Amino acid sequence: MGLFGKIFSSNTKKRDAVSDSHEPTITSEEPQGIIDFHEPTDGNGRTRLQNAALQGDIGTVTLQLSLGANVNHKDREWKTPLQLAALKGHLPVVKALLEAGADIDSQDKYGVSALMGAVEDGNMDSIVAFLVEKGANLNLQRTNGLTALMSTWCGRRQTAAEILLKAGADTSIKNEDGMTALDCIRKWSTGSYKETIEDLFKRYGGQQ
Repeated sequence: MGLFGKIFSSNTKKRDAVSDSHEPTITSEEPQGIIDFHEPTDGNGRTRLQNAALQGDIGTVTLQLSLGANVNHKDREWKTPLQLAALKGHLPVVKALLEAGADIDSQDKYGVSALMGAVEDGNMDSIVAFLVEKGANLNLQRTNGLTALMSTWCGRRQTAAEILLKAGADTSIKNEDGMTALDCIRKWSTGSYKETIEDLFKRYGGQQ
């Protein structure tokens, strides 16, 4: 066998050995660690960025953003990383996502925005204030017609109600039952809280 024959035979054996192997072949053009951020990573359709946002893991969020993660990817319920972070009260993550270009007014399949989520889940007043400061739409409505202001009654969100009223939330909007925010508060709130909220509406020019 000549020199060329020996080389060809040797390369053929190497190629056959690789093709029989169950291990993936990684070339210099396909470095390890590169992932497709548009593909869901779990059963909820969430990417690594979304899971990090949900957990308040600012380090991982920063890393994923620097690597090009889709800041507005929606999971199976149409929730974005920003909505998940706001829902759980992770202010540093909320700030990082907005700086990266997150859609502040994106709504999930139920019509809930980041602002609505922060209002409804309580103890998120700092996030409510921040989102309002950054220009979140105060008057978006859920699929049932509820606005962020209407939702303040359900958890006695006095501070959130004041933030929204000061910022000019529309008090005349009605939900699917024809009720305004003040109607909701009067129907479902009681005692001193009800009186306090009614006073806020008077103070900031809301309907009487």
